[in-house]
Amino acid sequence: MDLAGGPAPAGGRHPPHRRLHAAGAGRYRRRSRGDHRRVRAGRDAQLRQPHAQPDRLGHAHRAPPRPGRRAGPRPRPAQPRPAQRGAHAEPRLPGRRRRGRDHRRRRSAVRRPARRPRCPAGRVRGLGDHDRRVAMTVAAAERGPFPGVVRPFASRVVRQEWADRAVAPMVDALGHGERRAAAPVPASAYEQAPQAFYVYRMRRGATEHVGVVADVRLAAFAGGDVRGHEAVDRHRVEALVDYYADQPARSEPVALLHADRPGAARAVEVTRRGRPVLQFEGTDGLEHTLWRVTGEAQTAELARSLGDGVHYIADGHHRVAARLHAWERAGRPEEGGVLCVLFPMHGLTLSSFHRRVTGPVDVAPLLDAASGHFEVREVPEGGRPGGIGVYVAGRWYDLVPSGDRPDGMAGLDVSVLQSRLLGPALGIPGPGHPRLEVLPDHLPLDQPAARCDEDGGALFVLRPPTLHALTRIADLGEEMPPKTTYFAPKPYAGIFLT
Repeated sequence: MDLAGGPAPAGGRHPPHRRLHAAGAGRYRRRSRGDHRRVRAGRDAQLRQPHAQPDRLGHAHRAPPRPGRRAGPRPRPAQPRPAQRGAHAEPRLPGRRRRGRDHRRRRSAVRRPARRPRCPAGRVRGLGDHDRRVAMTVAAAERGPFPGVVRPFASRVVRQEWADRAVAPMVDALGHGERRAAAPVPASAYEQAPQAFYVYRMRRGATEHVGVVADVRLAAFAGGDVRGHEAVDRHRVEALVDYYADQPARSEPVALLHADRPGAARAVEVTRRGRPVLQFEGTDGLEHTLWRVTGEAQTAELARSLGDGVHYIADGHHRVAARLHAWERAGRPEEGGVLCVLFPMHGLTLSSFHRRVTGPVDVAPLLDAASGHFEVREVPEGGRPGGIGVYVAGRWYDLVPSGDRPDGMAGLDVSVLQSRLLGPALGIPGPGHPRLEVLPDHLPLDQPAARCDEDGGALFVLRPPTLHALTRIADLGEEMPPKTTYFAPKPYAGIFLT
């Protein structure tokens, strides 16, 4: 039988396209490009076909059992396949098989543990209590020769050509229109200054107030070395905390008072003989002059003299409360401080806040209630009251408290007025009531008196307490109602950025 599948033609040879490979049957013969089929020799033509692939029964790695053999384990039923991702950018999908290799599988979506809170300032994560105390001791040693309450500070100081635009009164001393008119100041308006104390003078005419600008540790406020005398409004403190978190750079100094310190006075006098680094006149006619303390002897004397004894807050109770709140929340870092101007008490005066109750106010019941606790006297036209002044229904009255006044906060005019007249007669529990307006003493009385004529309200003019009464209240640990006193003139904001 001819393996070529037919009788040989005359001549005994098949044409080239019918011949087998010279090596014999069983070799590969190319029938078409890329097609290799095996032809077995010694078989019929119907057997000379390619082998059929065995049925894998849908299983990728196991062939069906041969006849006569024990059947192996049956293949598992087909499972629904998860969704395949078409590219690496699609998250949370497993990889898919490709020719020759697999895509890299992404990690399974495992919920990560909650993120640890940010490490507070002044603390190093991972340190124990002992190591933290050692770190605080090292930090205290790095402070150098200023371990006390008062220390020099490094800041940016406003340039001379920008002083009249960047420096302004405190925000609470401005009216609403003046606050809106304040323009932003670029960062180039300030220049970096070395660590130092500063002598700050405010002068109007022949009256001047001179203080030392320094950084006062927050630990001194918390420990009682710096004492306050006025209660704070919780809502206002919370608003300041949020504001300071958004605007960490501070430019508003806190005013402190202290007893006379001869050593500090001598250092201030020596510093004032030099050339000032800043001198300008504000929009209200108040002249500001600033000297930098450069002498080592004067710096050491100021740190020693002002670091001992007790200081009292004259202005800035809400700002101090907000800074203390943030300092406590941060873990009481050692470097925490407040920019302050420290004034000696001699030659200073305190001013008071007046009260106005919006109308209508019945005059007769008000005067009847006042007569039970005060000596009521009508003030002639053009006169000024000597005690607690009341303006109602177009007339001025003078209220003089009867009997002896108690010691401490209860004996102040603001406390006597609140407990004997505003609360019982008018139903005003205190500052914050919608009918009560608090007015600073430097504003002319003609404006609130005109508003009383319009709405039928009443104006109460209070005398400021003495410095002795203020320090006495602070030493006793008592607190005046908010907006009772303030120091005038206040240090301006915008000279320093810390």
